[in-house]
Amino acid sequence: MATSGDAIRHLWTHKTQDHPWLADEELVIERAEGVHVWTERGKKLIDGFAGLAVVNVGHGRREIAEAIAEQTVRLAYYPTTRQFSNRPAAELAAKIASLTPGDLDYSFFAVSGAEANERAMQMARHYWLASGKPGKHKVISLQGGYHGGTTGTFAVCGLPHLTAAYTDLHVPGFTKVAPPYPFRDRGTGTDEALVQRRARELREAIVKEGPETVSAVIMEPVISSGGFIMPPIGWLRAVRAICDELEVLMIADEVITGFGRTGR
Repeated sequence: MATSGDAIRHLWTHKTQDHPWLADEELVIERAEGVHVWTERGKKLIDGFAGLAVVNVGHGRREIAEAIAEQTVRLAYYPTTRQFSNRPAAELAAKIASLTPGDLDYSFFAVSGAEANERAMQMARHYWLASGKPGKHKVISLQGGYHGGTTGTFAVCGLPHLTAAYTDLHVPGFTKVAPPYPFRDRGTGTDEALVQRRARELREAIVKEGPETVSAVIMEPVISSGGFIMPPIGWLRAVRAICDELEVLMIADEVITGFGRTGR
C-alpha cells in the first residue's frame, strides 16, 4: 500500500519543508539495490546521491546487513566514553590507522557528517587549550563550502541561501574566504596564478583576524554543494603551508568527497 499524501505531510524533511513537492507520492522511495532505487509506484531511478552521500558501496549489500544484524544481537551499542570502549570500534580504528598516511593514527566515530565537523572544531579548540594558547578559537572556512546542517556547522557553511535565516544564532569568530574556482575565476590567467591569489587572500584573512586567535581552517578539498569545484594543483599544499606558517590547524572535511569514495 502506498504511503498517503496525508501521512507524508507529517514528515519534516531536510531543507524542503516549504516546497510544494513535499507531499508528492511519486517521490516515496520503497526499496533499493546497487545504484538503483524504486519508488512505491514502481518507478526505477538511479541514485546519483548515494543516499545522502553515505551509501558508498551501493544499496542492498546482504553481507553488510548480516554483519550489522549479528553485531546488534551481540552488542547493539555501548559508548566509547571515559574508561569504556568496545571491540568493533577499537578494531575499526586500528584498521583505519593502517590505511591512513603519516601520523593520522586516531579515529573519533560520529553518527553524521555535521557531528564529525563539529567535533573536529572542538578538537582543534582542545588542542590549543592543551598547547597553552587559549586565545585561538576562530575558524575560517570557504565560500561555497558545506559542512552540515547544525547550528555549529552552519556557522562555517559558505552557502548563504541555506544559512541566512539562522545567522542570529551564530557565535562570533567565523570568517569565510573565496576558494580558487578556475571555471569562473581564472579568466585569461593560469591556475597557478589563481592559486597564488586565493592563498594570499587566505593568509591575509588569518593575519587580519590575528593568528593568535585563529584555531583552524576548515574546508572541503573538493567543494561539493558549491558546485563540485575541483581544487587546482597546488591549492591544498598552499593552504597547508599557510596553516603551518601561522600555527593554524587544517581540517579537511571529506564527508562527501573523500575517504573510500573511489573504492581506494
